[in-house]
Amino acid sequence: MSARRVPWKDWDEWEMVRAGVSGHDVALRDRALRRVEEWRTFQGHVPHAVEVTAQLMEARQMDRGVPGAPGPFVSESMLRLTYAMVRRDTMARDDDL
Repeated sequence: MSARRVPWKDWDEWEMVRAGVSGHDVALRDRALRRVEEWRTFQGHVPHAVEVTAQLMEARQMDRGVPGAPGPFVSESMLRLTYAMVRRDTMARDDDL
């Protein structure tokens, strides 16, 4: 069996990101999303599940109705469009499988 290439450097880094995107701590979530952005930029390959989860959390950050969101960065209609684009992107990738 060949080794699988992943963008995280060790299990602790992976666990920090997993806890950040799935927990309620806003500071940890922001840190985790910054780390995923680093993976996208420097590694070029982020597993699909990590990518989609990060996209949803990034869209959620812009939603003023979510506790811990810093406020509306965009209009209500732009936020809906963002959620729709994440959903559409997810569906397109699922069809490729």
